[in-house]
Amino acid sequence: MDFESAIAQSQGNPGATAPVPTKVKDAGAERHALLQKARDGDAAADIERLLSSPTLQHPK
Repeated sequence: MDFESAIAQSQGNPGATAPVPTKVKDAGAERHALLQKARDGDAAADIERLLSSPTLQHPK
């Protein structure tokens, strides 16, 4: 028996599954946003490192 079924059964509804709490859904969205910010920061750091590279030559 999974967690949601156990909760539904303890609440007197053995055939139903409990809904996923809103906080869990929000946590997933927050995690996604934080990971995207981290990726954006990594990309910006890579571009900055490339542009400040001493081997980068000016266009002729």
